[in-house]
Amino acid sequence: MIDKVEKRMKEILDQDKTGHDFPHSKRVFNLGMRIAEKEGGDKEIIGVSCLVHDAYRPFETKELTHTSDYALFFIQKRVLEYIGYPIEKIPAILEIVKYHEDYPFGVTGNRMKSPEGLIVQDADRLDAMGAIGIARCIKFTAAKGGEIYDPTVPLKPSKKYNPDIPNPSAIHHFPDKLLNLKKYMNTAEGKRLAEHRHDYMVAYLREFFAEWDGKL
Repeated sequence: MIDKVEKRMKEILDQDKTGHDFPHSKRVFNLGMRIAEKEGGDKEIIGVSCLVHDAYRPFETKELTHTSDYALFFIQKRVLEYIGYPIEKIPAILEIVKYHEDYPFGVTGNRMKSPEGLIVQDADRLDAMGAIGIARCIKFTAAKGGEIYDPTVPLKPSKKYNPDIPNPSAIHHFPDKLLNLKKYMNTAEGKRLAEHRHDYMVAYLREFFAEWDGKL
């Protein structure tokens, strides 16, 4: 069944240009399986949720986000039921998709309840960190018409992060979200894996501003 989900998601996410493509979903899947080895949980629910969590990204609009009710309907009908996934397992996956973008430092807090969902959140957050996370951040910002960095806007985090409001630039996304992720990982294994990726981002920003200011 995982193979069927992967095949379907390749078809859907082939249209994505924002860094939420199939390679992202596959990396999140691999990270989810890695965390589940240490933390437990239903691996099938974790794996399928990791693969489908961004299924609506290529069609997302300001009104219909990738966690909206219509996005969940799309995942149920055009992905899971489409491939014959067991009906009784679908609600658990949809709940994880609905809340996977919740953050303790965000406007909604973290409404995720299931241990499987907490693992999926950690896996998704890990792929937003480190070297790949930096590349994805810049790609996403460029796809939305944003700049690498806008020095005219103060570089400080929002009081409450809102994933539906774009940052002024890719670099502004670091204090607003990316640098907060390590502190708020859900699982012990997620926290462990986040350490190096967080340190890499801190080092990258140090290098970025040294070059930007002409010190290197």
